[in-house]
Amino acid sequence: MGFKFVKNLSGRAIAILSAAIFAGLVLVTVATIILVTSLSGRPVKADDGIKMPEERTAWHNGDCNVKCNNSDYPTPPLLLISLDGFANQYMGRNIMTSLDRMARCGTRAKHMFPSYPSKTFPNHMTMATGLYPETHGIVDNTIYDEELTGKMINAVFADSRAFHGEPIWSAAVRSGLRSNALGWFPSFKNITGYNPTVLVSYDAHMSNKQRMDIILDWLKQPADKRPHLLNAYFDEPDMTGHYYTNRRKPLEVSRTLKKLNRQFEYLFSELYQANILDCINIVIVSDHGMQTLDSRVYMDELIHNHHWGHASFKAKDAWNFVKDGMEISNSVVARVHIAKAENTTTESLMAEMECYDKDSFRAYDRKSMPKRYHYAASPRVGDVVLEGRPGKLIFKDLESDLESETFTGDHGYDYVEAVMHSIFFARGPEIQNGLVVEPFQNVELFNLFTDLLRLEPKFPNNGTLGSMDHIMKNLSLIRPFEEPLQPVQSSGAVTQLFALFENETKTLNCDSPASGTLGAPFYSKMSNTFTTERYCDSILLRSNDTSRKGVSTMILEPLSYSDQTNEGRRPINDFWPTFASSCDQECRTNWFNAVHYINTDSTDNVSGSIVASKSFDVLSRLSSLQFLINTDFSRAQLSWLNNLTDKYAYKYEQVLSISGTIFDYDLNGVADDPLSVDMETPWGLLDSPSHIFRILIRCEDGPHNGAWGYESGRCATPSQTRILAFILPVQKEANCLDPDVYLFANTARVRDIELLTGVQFFADNSTFAGVEKPLIYNWRLNITTELWDY
Repeated sequence: MGFKFVKNLSGRAIAILSAAIFAGLVLVTVATIILVTSLSGRPVKADDGIKMPEERTAWHNGDCNVKCNNSDYPTPPLLLISLDGFANQYMGRNIMTSLDRMARCGTRAKHMFPSYPSKTFPNHMTMATGLYPETHGIVDNTIYDEELTGKMINAVFADSRAFHGEPIWSAAVRSGLRSNALGWFPSFKNITGYNPTVLVSYDAHMSNKQRMDIILDWLKQPADKRPHLLNAYFDEPDMTGHYYTNRRKPLEVSRTLKKLNRQFEYLFSELYQANILDCINIVIVSDHGMQTLDSRVYMDELIHNHHWGHASFKAKDAWNFVKDGMEISNSVVARVHIAKAENTTTESLMAEMECYDKDSFRAYDRKSMPKRYHYAASPRVGDVVLEGRPGKLIFKDLESDLESETFTGDHGYDYVEAVMHSIFFARGPEIQNGLVVEPFQNVELFNLFTDLLRLEPKFPNNGTLGSMDHIMKNLSLIRPFEEPLQPVQSSGAVTQLFALFENETKTLNCDSPASGTLGAPFYSKMSNTFTTERYCDSILLRSNDTSRKGVSTMILEPLSYSDQTNEGRRPINDFWPTFASSCDQECRTNWFNAVHYINTDSTDNVSGSIVASKSFDVLSRLSSLQFLINTDFSRAQLSWLNNLTDKYAYKYEQVLSISGTIFDYDLNGVADDPLSVDMETPWGLLDSPSHIFRILIRCEDGPHNGAWGYESGRCATPSQTRILAFILPVQKEANCLDPDVYLFANTARVRDIELLTGVQFFADNSTFAGVEKPLIYNWRLNITTELWDY
């Protein structure tokens, strides 16, 4: 939602507002204006005052020769505009012709993914810093920090110390540039000591024409006063979307879009008339989409799951999920902080939520949170998170539900939901013409901004430097020196395979040549940490020190139809045997002794499992692929993943699988330092990973026309490459999700796996020579929106 959180206007708020009004332009602090709304929940805005034809297209250069002919603008300023709540699906209404025209001579994304949760404050901070909410600290529109806030508060009122990272306006000012901000959250906070040169705080009553006139005035300033960077926030169509959805006056959003279109025609026309339109790099984005609400969930009405059974059962004196002392956010993503609640633990709360009501919400703790959310590193995300399903809104109790019945739309849901997708448009003398780019996540914006401002890329962020290069032109990009990636060295082909306890050897008889897969599939900046071994057509990567624990292990396996003739028809929810049942008798005895040894001093329900896709292959005897894993996970989620992999190999006939382990016990999304991971296990043989990953690669155009080049190790037509990646937390599945639903929820970017293992993929220059860099970045940064058909 926008900067509105309280419906009713108090007398004190009126007094504060009156004291804040100056002659001429009304400048009001954000902390005040968020309280000012009408009884309907929406602010009363001034008329935009734009009296012009619906279409005014003189500004649109039909031949798209976007080139500055104004000598007063030797370096293009960067204008960033955010349209709160502009869902990508709104473009399908064919109303925003101004943005369509902008894109014809510029660049647009098919859509942009918000960061999780898809809320206003977190995503404006993310777009400004390039950091995920878990990293910059604004994890929702409200935050709780035991030391800084002491209670759940609106992020507007949070101490500046609650904000982490370097916002783009701060980076610009720190680098000696001028930066003006108009209402962009949280430009009014002194985060780094480098604040906007000129700040106009958010005013809910300011019309969009007033905002655009401020922008025009700034851009027409003399060169010695003109800002190099302008950040401008517009609160529509979010304000309309919250109160006028498909259930209530659905045409109201279209009316708002028509106004916005007219207003942007005005802005572009005025810039064109001033001969500066082609002298400015303009980026227009949104923070999230909008979802129609269908029901509310009140946490104090949740009953004792295990005692009463079905969640719909009501009982007088039933167990209450909400405890005194808890801090709970009211949102589509409800964050539960145990805080000062007595006799309550994360484990007890998760136990009560187990398989509770998957149609209304999903329950996660920080350890089980899907990795693609990047929502676990900070304690501010909560001890338990109840993620509302699309259309659900969660409140602590009825008294906390301050929204009127007219509040019929909201956001914050999983960013892969189409209704949450946002927009990206760009135009300017340094922006490519007529380019449509694949979807990307908004953490990538910050590096684009620093490049367009010619800043040295020295500001840490979660984006991937270089991923937006193809959007720009006529610009010498500044790139820092980085330690080069090196291929992980191979110790050669293995012909004798040893069982786990080395009580048996087996000679490998390879049916396919050793050159049949990628020549150097694994690269790393710490390549001396790893070594690779070839087992026929499979390649194992492991620590080069067998006594060193907590280092990722992975196995690359080509899968084919012939491998899966029987297994490809296994039901996806069938479970696979653990290692012990596929091992010979002596090995099995030794294994059970190991598990018994562990369980005598531990309540952990663990068993030995292998991470390879070919779990019944001879590689199942390889000790390097054996790990201590939660038995429930092994019998359920890991089996589901193996069954799905088999189905894909059966359908697509040729699939490349890379499976391995992750150690991220500190939950920061980066591989743990092995020295910090306590991996004491019987005889020092087995690791216990926090997560298991798998990357599946296939060629869209099928195997029968030479699509997969075994000698080259890639698809013959690179653009036909399809990639599907998973990161599964080694935890019992708490929501009783169907296998497909669970696996989709835990899809991941290849880049996430790279960060969590220290290994980079698709980096072999010989294998991928001639493949365009944007395509390789897309492989690594791709966000899955649906599983492959099987």
